[in-house]
Amino acid sequence: MLIEWPEGEAEPTGYWLANLCRRIERDYRELEQELGLGHDEARGWRGFHHHAALWIAA
Repeated sequence: MLIEWPEGEAEPTGYWLANLCRRIERDYRELEQELGLGHDEARGWRGFHHHAALWIAA
């Protein structure tokens, strides 16, 4: 649950339910399979580039 409570307000102004953790886990599993993140490919330039690009995108 995400709650927006601006500073100086007596009560929260917004509430949202989110399932971001589940989506992040699913996306990471897909990236492990498609890009080889689970195979320690960060030693070479290509693996490092994939890792850096995903880190920046996140």
